[in-house]
Amino acid sequence: MAHRIEVGFRPQIRDPIGEKIKRRIESELHINKVEKVRIVDVYTIDMCLSEEELETLARRAFSDPIIQFFSIDAPLIEDFDWLIEVGLTPGVTDNVGRTAREALIFCLGKELTPQEKVYTSRQYIMWGDVEGNDVKRIGKELLANELVHRIEILNREGLKKRGRSFYVPRVLGDSTQVYVCEIDIDVSNEELLRISKERLLALNLEEMLAIKDYFSREDVILKRKTVGLGSRITDVELEAIAQTWSNLDLGKSRSVISIL
Repeated sequence: MAHRIEVGFRPQIRDPIGEKIKRRIESELHINKVEKVRIVDVYTIDMCLSEEELETLARRAFSDPIIQFFSIDAPLIEDFDWLIEVGLTPGVTDNVGRTAREALIFCLGKELTPQEKVYTSRQYIMWGDVEGNDVKRIGKELLANELVHRIEILNREGLKKRGRSFYVPRVLGDSTQVYVCEIDIDVSNEELLRISKERLLALNLEEMLAIKDYFSREDVILKRKTVGLGSRITDVELEAIAQTWSNLDLGKSRSVISIL
């Protein structure tokens, strides 16, 4: 069973991040009806923990008892006009979540399985007479990048209807099915550029030719055979080279190829 711990500043404590977001809504989106913004950090804990363990974790690892308060498996703030929750989509690296998981292990002294994880997200609690379309703009244009983030927008009624249910961003694909394909790069210059374009490699012709030359060498082909690889480059290798070269010039790229 998964749990949620929500943490925010106490009402009497200033929320500088929330104040900054309010200013950006006004200056960048020209939406002037937001009266106040408060931030709530959310820890979604995908494992079974007792009430005592959750309480210990919230107090000792996830919050500062002097300036913050928290809730467990319940909304921290219910009296608001709009709530925007932004979290990473399944599979996107959650570094804060990894750190929170390490804090959990240290705090509770537990041994966890790889499937037992902590996911993080952030709620932007807003007050003001703001239209729903403007709230969507705030979420999509200011608070999140839809390539890597998921967005949930709720008003008070929506939060009540959701109740105690919440989303857990698990990766649900079948990890046993891994496909690696080989790519023929012993082709014309036009075809090399097509491969680069279709696979979003951002490699120019000179770079593609450098890869082609390297993988056509007899000594390289022989070395590949000794480790069970074919003579053709795999999609994994090609993507790795493209990523490595993303911030390198061609001269450096050729030197990298020479030591592969």
